[in-house]
Amino acid sequence: MGLQDISSGALPIRRYIPELDGLRAFAIAGVLLVHSNFSFRQPVLEMIRCWGWIGVDLFFVISGYLITSILLSTREQPNYYRNFYARRGLRIWPLYYLLLLWVFVLSPHVGAWAKQDYDRSVIHWQYYLFYAQNLVYPRLGSFALVITWSLCVEEQFYMVWPFLVRLCSRRGLTMVALAVLVLATPFRMYLHAVNDSLGFFFTFSRLDPIAAGALVALHPRWFKHTWLLAPWAVWLLWRGHFEFVFLGLALTFAGFVAYAVTNENRVLAARPLRFMGKISYGVYILHPIFMGIFWMTPLYGLAAHLPYTHLWRMVGQVLFTIPFAAICWYLFEKPILGMKRFFETPGEEKERGVSMAVLAASAAD
Repeated sequence: MGLQDISSGALPIRRYIPELDGLRAFAIAGVLLVHSNFSFRQPVLEMIRCWGWIGVDLFFVISGYLITSILLSTREQPNYYRNFYARRGLRIWPLYYLLLLWVFVLSPHVGAWAKQDYDRSVIHWQYYLFYAQNLVYPRLGSFALVITWSLCVEEQFYMVWPFLVRLCSRRGLTMVALAVLVLATPFRMYLHAVNDSLGFFFTFSRLDPIAAGALVALHPRWFKHTWLLAPWAVWLLWRGHFEFVFLGLALTFAGFVAYAVTNENRVLAARPLRFMGKISYGVYILHPIFMGIFWMTPLYGLAAHLPYTHLWRMVGQVLFTIPFAAICWYLFEKPILGMKRFFETPGEEKERGVSMAVLAASAAD
């Protein structure tokens, strides 16, 4: 039996889901695209490039699904809280705090090329240490720091959701997730009137995709056809309807995730996409640093002598970043993740090849 044990009447769901790594590859591609220092110089293509930030919302839906699935499968197990938080910490914290060490401690001492552009009298490291910066700053400072807002949203979600999963019935949990999905939009409308950036970064205004992912774990049949809302989401993006676009994206991406977890797909499960999905967290954390380093190399200047200069610079930034993220995965992240074996539920080690731990390792844990 697989994850379908979680929900009676749910669509059949496999334990290991390589297609989710494929979706994560598309998500990180969008982030790299929007953060690249180039322009297509063609209105439609440039507009699509600027929409690359929606990759973060796809990450949120995947995370909401995976975390909820894992918690539902283990909520009756001993050491439920200890195992969850230890494994989450091993996955997220080492690379995140390495980034903070670089930005706040090392970069000021290694030369002008590494200087982080933020006001030290305003931006305080203590908020970043405790994942609170998105609640404090409407603008997050340097390029390397800006991307951390999404980690704050996820970490704050982790602080609450395991308790609700443990204490609530399935019906109660569904009601909570539906309430979050519905109320995020009016809350975002309120924040939009106060400060546009705060509405984008603040936790309660960005929980609808995570709630949608949680609902996919609880009721995957509900989202069997919501991918058909993609044209509505595109229309909202095109018209710039900030308040509603995140709801449209949440429902659309929930449809993609529901499809991925209930159907085999050779494209999404292709080896290159799975590899990119596996290292996507490292790419997300490291790409601002290595894109900045690329701008300082002769390769950046060399592209000025080539046709389609901006396109070559974008390709160069991506190709420059991915190898370093891969090295980081194999030499830093993967050895640390090996410590998760100390935080397994009874019997889990006997099923490691097909257990929930493998699912977690595939995309979230």
